Amino acid sequence: MYWLAVSAVGLVVLVAQSGVGQVSISQVSQALARHDKPQARRVISNALGAVGVAGVVTAAASALVLSSGVGLGHRDLSLSTLLFVVIGGGLCPIAMQLVDNLRAQHRLKTAAWLASQPASGGVLPGFVMFVGLVIVSGLPSLRERAQLFVYASFLLGWLLLVSLCTVILSRHEMLLPRASDLSVTAMRTLLAASGPVIGSALAMFVITQADLWFVNFYLGANETAAYGLAATLVKYVSAVNVLLGALIPGVVGQLWAQGERLQLAALLVRLARLGALSAGVVLLAIFLFGQQLLVAVVGPAYETAWMPLVCLAVGYVVNAVLGYSQVVLVTAGQFRVIGIASGAACVANLAALALLTPSWGMTGAAAASATGLAVYNTITCFGCIRATGIVCHAFGRITHSHDR
Repeated sequence: MYWLAVSAVGLVVLVAQSGVGQVSISQVSQALARHDKPQARRVISNALGAVGVAGVVTAAASALVLSSGVGLGHRDLSLSTLLFVVIGGGLCPIAMQLVDNLRAQHRLKTAAWLASQPASGGVLPGFVMFVGLVIVSGLPSLRERAQLFVYASFLLGWLLLVSLCTVILSRHEMLLPRASDLSVTAMRTLLAASGPVIGSALAMFVITQADLWFVNFYLGANETAAYGLAATLVKYVSAVNVLLGALIPGVVGQLWAQGERLQLAALLVRLARLGALSAGVVLLAIFLFGQQLLVAVVGPAYETAWMPLVCLAVGYVVNAVLGYSQVVLVTAGQFRVIGIASGAACVANLAALALLTPSWGMTGAAAASATGLAVYNTITCFGCIRATGIVCHAFGRITHSHDR
């Protein structure tokens, strides 16, 4: 139930924050490149306001849908899980938007330490969750309420992240959101501009999370728990790729605004090569030692997560190789390519899930997810080349200004 609840919170974040976050980073970084700090502050303030409203509304809607039993496989939803989705769905989008405000202002080292994802946490939320798990494991009296304690640890980590981001943004020379800059019209404009990106985010939810719900529907609780573990561990395959992808939107926006196309393309190819190399190394380690590691760390009951983990890892390596085309497409306003990629990937992923999960179980679901991820990134990669002329993948040729 924990994996399903965290997946629901992840959906809320994707809908409420991912689109606004990417658009606001682009707009703020371009405003700062033009030395227009008042405009940058207005975007920061209204983006946080829009995310806060959208997070509360989306979290309430998600909890309402879950309370009806949709996607739970005839399981009852506990009150603690329902409250977790509501509170987490309201809290996580705000935390992630505050981190995006740091990225937009080029506080990349700070944002790197705070970078977070709802399903896996970041440095601070992950540490708090780890401490909570250690406490639960060491005190038998808490085990009857283990799920509640884990939920509380998750939320406490994100609350501390919000507090820390607020303190950092309050420092000298940082642009802190101001209530006086809030405008309903501006928030509505940001939400409208982020619509295509939200569509892409929903597609990514289908690609990276629908497999968990299919496993839950077709297989059962034990398989869902094992698959949830695999889906979490696979993020380490693209840890470097995800980190770089979280940090570069501000830099991309700045170089784009300054017309430095060759410098931008060279940077993206180098970063794609770095991400692909790191992902390949982790994939090899998973293939060679993953099964033994799962048994040693979480026990023989989760040994079945190894093959799904390998299949998912292949998809994440393809993602790393194809680079950061979506960031460029958002910056350039080429949302049509993102829409086409999202639609095609969703259709491919859902069709593969329906076909492979009943027959091949967790491995089939993982293969379907990897297929959807590959379809999405292939279309955005080559669509970016066609629309902007910028090559983002790891095999791209680096061209310097003196080569023209």
